[in-house]
Amino acid sequence: MYSGDVLHARVREVLADGIVTEDERAYLLKTLDLLVGGHLDRLAETPKVNQLALDSLDRLSILDSLFCLTGDFVFAPREKCEEAIIARGGRVHPSVTKKINYLVVGGLGSEEWKHGSYGTKITKAIDYKRKGCPIFIVHEDVWATAL
Repeated sequence: MYSGDVLHARVREVLADGIVTEDERAYLLKTLDLLVGGHLDRLAETPKVNQLALDSLDRLSILDSLFCLTGDFVFAPREKCEEAIIARGGRVHPSVTKKINYLVVGGLGSEEWKHGSYGTKITKAIDYKRKGCPIFIVHEDVWATAL
């Protein structure tokens, strides 16, 4: 379950009777504090997004797998990352589709992520995962280790 799903479920629970009590308000604030990894009053000071909805994998398979890349990479420029995948028998697609196996998130992130906007690739991959598509969203480190 993703943090947005958790928050949505709890807000629906609180609003079910049409009244928000002080206890329910505190419950929601505590949920938000836990989801953002700290105190809400310090959220504006956070320079980067704390955590994305990344899958925890010990290893991934490059051979015969379809990859999509997003963000900026420590390993190399994106074109070189694509070349590394192709050289090892994998394939690369420029956008997220139901057919990709892995969405690889660059370790340097992206400028827009500092503002909490993950971009369309991550959002689309999460939507596909919710619908049961077997897409893994992995950090660059997991991918680079597989090389």
